[in-house]
Amino acid sequence: MPDVIPPSMSLLTMYKLHRLAELRYRYFNDLRSSERWQRYFSQEELDARVRETKSFADYWQKAIEIARVAAEPNPEMKPEAMPPLPLQQMVTQGDADAAPLAKAS
Repeated sequence: MPDVIPPSMSLLTMYKLHRLAELRYRYFNDLRSSERWQRYFSQEELDARVRETKSFADYWQKAIEIARVAAEPNPEMKPEAMPPLPLQQMVTQGDADAAPLAKAS
């Protein structure tokens, strides 16, 4: 997981990284259920991989939620009075159009 998300990272990129993390998590769960994991990993290694991929997926899900909240304007507050939000800089104007497309796929 990155320590700092670059401010230039788009919401669409975050959706893609979340999708990739979810696919990796499903892969390791399928590997576990099929017993093929014994060819490649010890039990401890597999458990560590599953935990790691789940934490990546959770991390990107939280980053997406924060970025989406930061992208929504609050009509009750004037822009200069708004408190800074985490990850607010990473959301750009172009992401507002990209986010609905990412949810549909």
